[in-house]
Amino acid sequence: VLDIAPKALAQADKLLTKNDQVVNAAGLGVIKSLSYYGGEALSNSASELLKDIINVINMSPISPPSLALQAFAAVCPFVPAGLMQSIAPSLVKSLSAAVIYDKQSASALSELFLSVGTNFSEQFDQWNDEILRHWSGAYADFVKQRASKGDAILQVQFPTQMLSNASKSILALRRGYLRANDREWSNEFLTKHISAKADANVGLACLALRSLGYASIYGLLSEDSRLVERLYELVKSEDDDLRGEAATALGNYTGSHPAMLSQVFERAINADGIVELSQLQAVQVAIDYVVGQKRDSQVASGAWQQITEYVHETQKQLPDILAQSLAVFAAGFPKTYIPLLASCINASGNNVYAKTVFITAFRTLLAYKSLCSVCEEQIKLVLFSVLSNIGDSDVNIRRLSLLAMYTIIQTRQALIKDIVGSLQPELFKQTKVDDSLIRYITMGPYTRKVDDGLETRKCAYQCVYMLVRSLHKLADEKSVIDCVIRGINDEQEIRVVVQQIVCESISKMTGTYASHMADIMAAIEKALDTKLPPKAVKHEIEKHQEMLRSTVSILVHLEPATKLPGCDSEKYNERVNRVSSDQENGLAGYYKEFASALANSNNKA
Repeated sequence: VLDIAPKALAQADKLLTKNDQVVNAAGLGVIKSLSYYGGEALSNSASELLKDIINVINMSPISPPSLALQAFAAVCPFVPAGLMQSIAPSLVKSLSAAVIYDKQSASALSELFLSVGTNFSEQFDQWNDEILRHWSGAYADFVKQRASKGDAILQVQFPTQMLSNASKSILALRRGYLRANDREWSNEFLTKHISAKADANVGLACLALRSLGYASIYGLLSEDSRLVERLYELVKSEDDDLRGEAATALGNYTGSHPAMLSQVFERAINADGIVELSQLQAVQVAIDYVVGQKRDSQVASGAWQQITEYVHETQKQLPDILAQSLAVFAAGFPKTYIPLLASCINASGNNVYAKTVFITAFRTLLAYKSLCSVCEEQIKLVLFSVLSNIGDSDVNIRRLSLLAMYTIIQTRQALIKDIVGSLQPELFKQTKVDDSLIRYITMGPYTRKVDDGLETRKCAYQCVYMLVRSLHKLADEKSVIDCVIRGINDEQEIRVVVQQIVCESISKMTGTYASHMADIMAAIEKALDTKLPPKAVKHEIEKHQEMLRSTVSILVHLEPATKLPGCDSEKYNERVNRVSSDQENGLAGYYKEFASALANSNNKA
């Protein structure tokens, strides 16, 4: 290996000059492999190689290749201290803003700074100060932008990626430094930033808290009651950034010391307002760690029992973060907790607050982008039981259940296709107006109609849309047409979804539309003939125009059905002629818009 090293390195050096990630990776792989043979294998070329590696990092500043970070860590022990000192500012600046989105890259970033801290401990202060300086500058810029006022208020997000990079870098650098000097780990360099004066420098306090959280995950933090109490104090901070980072740090610390979990939950539910939410966030972070990473089934069992008992007993609206925590149990141990979650839904009885939490947890689980096959098997076993709540006596439970149904039809049709036929009668029932949920509010001379069932009804229509889009062969076509007819003269929020249903299903159910054209046209004519009140205000005029526009769109998209033999198209053609020439109400413009768009779409198809 030592004999071929010079030629291999010369070839690798050429590969690193190419602006091609695959070619670069080959060169980086050679360098990294040869570095295992020590400085002799690098043939006194370490300095030049390190510069080439930095060039590769700079060619992809947004997301540097993990192999480049690993190669840097492998080569830097063999370069002069002066070179390392000179590159510190630019390298830290580049890596501070990098998007480190996968575990391999995150590990490589830590590996790089661990190597720097181990091999150049005399430069620790310089590298440490550079990390602190870049993070402090980034946070100051964020605060300034967030505080911007005027006509164009900037929408800025907390720089969580930069904070993550800085925290992992500073931890790895410190660990390398301690290793080089044969010293024990100490939290003091972090805890000094979260002292009683933490509010004076929120940026550094956030960095210290995020770093403490990572240190907990790495198993570096022993039990420290003073630190825990300080975290509890910071969870009550009036500063949103500080409070959020403190909650995450407390959660990570609790996850690494799971005996605390019960106590943390008790303190959370006995707190009020924003403090309760922040402490429940800590509980969720701890559960993510205990269930998702440590796979501790015993701790999970105790936490599940404690949380579900609290939910069952509480007679008040509870934050969604509890439902999100319960979904973590179901995803982590599906054979145990998916059946239990379904049982909790059915055992909630008339406790709407509890049932809301459990159904939201189930819906959260369904929204996970990736679920293991065991999860899907367990979901399929309980799905009918859960979705039967679309017929619950409480309108909000019906709405949440319909949202769950929408999610699963959209993302996991295979799980619902065997039972969707049995659910459709209740689904279509939910598309009807429930008069018992309509009330009127009188304010002076004005009376306003309030439909408390509108959102639930809209969810039902959205389920119908997803049904005809994803499982149209299983849809009850007559019921689809009936709900379309009802929806044409419903509120505008419903009519917009009906418009989507017609656009999606006309090519799949053309014959059924044709056979019911007379009833559909009666509904369309009623809508188009609706007149504004004599003294209509601006929002009434705008809403009326939106109604006309949606109805004309439905009319245009029905055309294919009128071409079928036996279709009663006389009223359709008559109405189309009137609409296409109606300049006074703007219908002609709407007709031209949709007819042109449909023609272009058909030409592309």
